[in-house]
Amino acid sequence: MKSWMKWTATACVAGLLTACGGDSHTKGNMAEEAQAKGYTALLAAASKAEIAGALTDPNANLTVFAPTDAAFNALATQLGFGSATALVEGLTRAQLKSILQYHLLPSAKSAADLQSGGATQSTAYTFPANANSKATLSLNTSNSVKLTDAVLTTATVTSANLGASNGIIHQVDKVLLPPGVLNLLQTAQVNPSTFSALGAAVTKAGAGVVNTLSGANANLTLFAPTNTAFATLASQLGLADAGALVTALSASDLTKILQFHLLPGAKAAAALTAGQADTAYTFEASAAKASLSTTGGVKITDAALTQASVAAADVNAVNGIIHVVDKVLVPPGVLNVVQMAQVNPATFSTLVSKVVSAGLKDTLSGAGPFTLFAPTNTAFAGAPSLTATQLPLVLKYHVLGSQVLSTAIPFGTPVATLNTNNLAGAVVPAQTITINSSPLAITDKTAVAAPITATDVRASNGVIHVLSKVLIPN
Repeated sequence: MKSWMKWTATACVAGLLTACGGDSHTKGNMAEEAQAKGYTALLAAASKAEIAGALTDPNANLTVFAPTDAAFNALATQLGFGSATALVEGLTRAQLKSILQYHLLPSAKSAADLQSGGATQSTAYTFPANANSKATLSLNTSNSVKLTDAVLTTATVTSANLGASNGIIHQVDKVLLPPGVLNLLQTAQVNPSTFSALGAAVTKAGAGVVNTLSGANANLTLFAPTNTAFATLASQLGLADAGALVTALSASDLTKILQFHLLPGAKAAAALTAGQADTAYTFEASAAKASLSTTGGVKITDAALTQASVAAADVNAVNGIIHVVDKVLVPPGVLNVVQMAQVNPATFSTLVSKVVSAGLKDTLSGAGPFTLFAPTNTAFAGAPSLTATQLPLVLKYHVLGSQVLSTAIPFGTPVATLNTNNLAGAVVPAQTITINSSPLAITDKTAVAAPITATDVRASNGVIHVLSKVLIPN
């Protein structure tokens, strides 16, 4: 800041009084015009970044998108700095240079030129450093001029065509952020309209996750759920909103959920391959896996058998890559068996409603462990109608009082369920099921076996195996 003010004072003394507030019809260079119009934070950043020469060059002929001081203060708040001054002091010279170069176009373009110039504009910033082309800004000119930056936030030109002797200034209402400058956490922080819930989850999860996402050498791929994705998960679990979800989950559970959204290695969407991918979350001494599909866009299937789609890819941070996803990925071993069904309503909404109606939600949300043979919505649609008395007995016929993984199923041996009944004052022992290996199915008290269509959906209090038929006891 001091060097910039020294330069300004020298320029005025040298006879540039008209540019410093004299004759408004005589235009100074872009640095002088920025000084006259009060872009204090921008000029302080330019001074520290040592690019003032580009703004004062009489032969420059540039376009500058000039963020207001309010825009710099907003960015400072998002990144945890006390003020725009603290932001400029806290960022490195290299970071500031990259940010400011991203606000420069290499030729002078009026608002009309921008409106007719296509959907993108090449800036003066190169990313990566060895690239042959410049980083671009996306333009929307349908209603004024709006610029979308590399972190998917939008700035509006609030005052256009501010002339200078060596170019044109357009005032914008936010600081444009380039690729490869902020870390993964900061990239989420500066886009609160999309990632405020993610930021709150990271904060509550604590120093471990914060340090992971902020680490200079992290080299990670982050599947970043949107605010809408967090709100959807909250609703599925019976919570009011994303904030209530973050409040309800423990720091430990949030850590596990967030780690499940991280892959080792920074991978662009084009570099992701179909199949099982190790995440940063360790479950039972090994990396928990997410299943990737790359047909028709990148999709990720989680431990609850639900699928997230990548809505926006390749948001480049300095220490990794972000892909925006439309749902929160659910890891194994965090939610209980009821919650695992709740977060997959496309498959289990009927089961959940019947568990609630039968008064079994609290039981199946308890410590367990349980094995739940979970009929799908389609299975219930084909099942006979059940009375209020029959319903809890039928549902308990789908539950074992221990955790039995697919690798430990005692094929061909009758297994006792939780199903019991009081008859004439006496307790009738629990009825049994028999699990067959070929094909994988359960024999109940009917003539038609129930196929098991998916196994080992791991919950915090047991395991779910998916059935395509409702089991019927005597």
